[in-house]
Amino acid sequence: MSQHDGDLPVVDLAHFLEATRDSGYRSFAAAVSELIDNSLQAGARSIDVIVGPDQPEPSALTVAVLDDGSGMNREQLARALQFGGSSRFNDREGLGRFGMGLPNASLSRARRVDVYSWRNKRWVWHAVLDLDELLLQDQTRLPTPARCRLADLNLTVATKEMVAIMGKSGVGKTTLLNSLCGLLPINEGKCTIDGVQLTNVGKRRVRQNLRESVSLVFQSPHLVPGLTLLQNVQLAWSISGKQSPFSPAEVLDRLNIGEERNYLPELVSGGQAQRAAIARSLVTPAKVILADEPTAALDSVNVGHALSELRKACSESGKCVVLVTHDFAIASHCERVFHLEEGKLRASSNSSN
Repeated sequence: MSQHDGDLPVVDLAHFLEATRDSGYRSFAAAVSELIDNSLQAGARSIDVIVGPDQPEPSALTVAVLDDGSGMNREQLARALQFGGSSRFNDREGLGRFGMGLPNASLSRARRVDVYSWRNKRWVWHAVLDLDELLLQDQTRLPTPARCRLADLNLTVATKEMVAIMGKSGVGKTTLLNSLCGLLPINEGKCTIDGVQLTNVGKRRVRQNLRESVSLVFQSPHLVPGLTLLQNVQLAWSISGKQSPFSPAEVLDRLNIGEERNYLPELVSGGQAQRAAIARSLVTPAKVILADEPTAALDSVNVGHALSELRKACSESGKCVVLVTHDFAIASHCERVFHLEEGKLRASSNSSN
């Protein structure tokens, strides 16, 4: 990288006034619009905008803008995270894919920005700017973009097995789960369940696989807002053909959700909504459950209920579970534990095999 590597201030003082002027958004929609414009400037032909509740703070929102435009190299990504790190203030041309500097668009309305940029088949550049961390640690320099790589991964999970994947934040655990189920394309290799191809298939096939072969538990519950907790679980049960041996009401009972099942998601706690999301994954005929931090929002009692039900799904229904967690106590309930480091899975010495 250039002389700026790891030595960029958070604010480019030379462009501070221009950046302040251009970042004065008054609405959430305007900030999202600028992010979409950034994708268009990168030559994107497909742009997806995903909005959902933030897991640690349910009252806040997480916005993801995904596109197939040209990626940034390391230097461009470092400059993109700098307030005022752009030459494109008064026109629509300039250096880098983010016209006025990424924080101008998003941190005027947000507290944290994560950026992943693909430049080739194997390597992904990742950069993060967290305002809370900058304030608490009194940082004056930008974190250096790190290179993430998910390659040479080989994981076989048997029927009735429960496997944990651990690793530092930003190492690619969520990316791995999304790649395994086909939501994210992969450049090499494949993922199959009983011979059914999950990766690098068309969108229609991905949807079919998510109905029949794979069930997901996201970090955020992602429940349908206009439906009660029970109706959310019933919807998944109906779409999948009502093939579960347990009814939605029975599964909710086993996850310690009582009268709250008749409430809308916005009227219950984050833990109750997350348990409903776990119940939703259990009432489908899917042979594999991919769970991303499924117990992060739960207290110790309900963690026990959730793990017990996931374990029963393996032992009684012949499913297998792959879960991501930061908690060693959670991982100890699994037959095998893997650590994702530098793009590779390494088996824990505590794994049974």
